[in-house]
Amino acid sequence: MRKWLAAMLCAVLLLSLCGCNNAPDAVGDGGGTTTTTSTTTTSTTTQSNKIDLPTDFLAVLQSQQTFVMDKVFFNGEAITLSNLLGRYHLDAIDRYTMVDMDADNVPELVIAFCSQDDKLVIKKDGNNYYGHLYGMRGMYQLNQDGSYHWNSNAGKIHGCSRVQFDGTRRIETDLWWEELKEDDTFRFFVDGKAVTEDVYLAASAVAAPEVAWADWE
Repeated sequence: MRKWLAAMLCAVLLLSLCGCNNAPDAVGDGGGTTTTTSTTTTSTTTQSNKIDLPTDFLAVLQSQQTFVMDKVFFNGEAITLSNLLGRYHLDAIDRYTMVDMDADNVPELVIAFCSQDDKLVIKKDGNNYYGHLYGMRGMYQLNQDGSYHWNSNAGKIHGCSRVQFDGTRRIETDLWWEELKEDDTFRFFVDGKAVTEDVYLAASAVAAPEVAWADWE
């Protein structure tokens, strides 16, 4: 009886050892697959968070290239980005993107700042660079077709616009907007004309998706 039990214990022990020897191979295969997947995912995420910039726009972000601001607030002088940050009390750069805002097939550089909702658009025209600053809520969403969403009057007016640049001037065209009146009713507009809510909703529903932003480090 004891010999039989000893033989059984030996058999169980041998089976356990075989299982242990096979386990690392299985774990190794699974670990290899997991590592490869993780690396690929990280690389893809990093790549989607990077936008290649022309050297001149990169120089703008690095405060090595000047641009001319509007005459109302900056007297039409050429300044660097670091000058603008100091004068306008803006925080550091948060993110940036490239998008053709004025439909001339030449993308503009758009810069967003850390704590404010301000955006700075850098327009290149030949060898000249112009800066256009959008204040709080003036461009809270930028779309892939260059249109942008804004709101004003403490959020009571909300709309979407496009822009054309002319040196330091910008000419904005409102595509659609809605207004909350004092009697808590809404007025709706498309292309500058008052419309019904259904027409407004149909027009606003075709807005392009938001642009992809890249973090600035």
